[in-house]
Amino acid sequence: MVNEFKIYTTNHDKMEVKIHLGAHKTATTYVQTVLSASAEILMQSETFYLPLDVMRPKYTRLLRKPEIPISESQVEFEKLLNPKVSTLLLSEENLLGYTKEIVKGRLYKTTTRTVKRIREIFNDCKVTFFLTIRDYATFFPSMYCEYVLHNQFISFEEFCSNQNLLEFKWNNLINKIQDQFGADMHLNIFIYEELKEDFDMFFKPFTNLCLSELVKNDNKIVRPSFNSESIEFLEILSKKFNTQQAVNIATAMHNALLKEGVGSKFLPFNNEDENKLHTRYLADISRLRKENSQTLFC
Repeated sequence: MVNEFKIYTTNHDKMEVKIHLGAHKTATTYVQTVLSASAEILMQSETFYLPLDVMRPKYTRLLRKPEIPISESQVEFEKLLNPKVSTLLLSEENLLGYTKEIVKGRLYKTTTRTVKRIREIFNDCKVTFFLTIRDYATFFPSMYCEYVLHNQFISFEEFCSNQNLLEFKWNNLINKIQDQFGADMHLNIFIYEELKEDFDMFFKPFTNLCLSELVKNDNKIVRPSFNSESIEFLEILSKKFNTQQAVNIATAMHNALLKEGVGSKFLPFNNEDENKLHTRYLADISRLRKENSQTLFC
């Protein structure tokens, strides 16, 4: 049996829950760094941000794992909060799914289940999701770079071999999220290529504050993806060392290349495929502008 989420604000209003879903490789680390550094500022407006280093080890699984009773997840979140908090902020891209799932043909296949759980856990709250989408031509290479940081090395070709990348569409993911919505749930969508030029576009609706009012991090790319040379080096290292050793050595080389200001961006698609992916992305954005004009921030 699902219980009501029992935390109410001092004025007995519904608590507002804002959840940043990512997606992966859309400046999530930068956003989370700013939010963590701004925790005290946010609390001045009765807004509580759950830092990722606390969220990921415990609370992510409470929102993702179907074997955990809904009531148990509710109790754990209730322990975090008090009546002085009117808004809860969460930012965790792994709520959509894990990077490694793409290798198994499962990119974001658990999203429907997770959004349904979130609806049931925060069933008496106003819930707003925040999702940033990115050009397919750069999103998939960045996801691959993220994958090889945490898993046994495979080539980009292997990474894509069991995937029909043309089947993945942001529009389908957005529909899956919205299909699970309750009466008081909403979705805000952002375009990564525009967002990175103006982060107020995200922070203002998410925190009700401008970036200038928060503890600003001037390094907008907090954790850059591997460059082409680092990927090539990692492939060689993976044949001589275990996964973690190879990643550690390649990361040290990658950091040295960044410090020296050398190295080339990892661009695995040929011009024809890159143009096809980019054209499809623009067409999907155009469709989103027509179908989700009230939720698309751009």
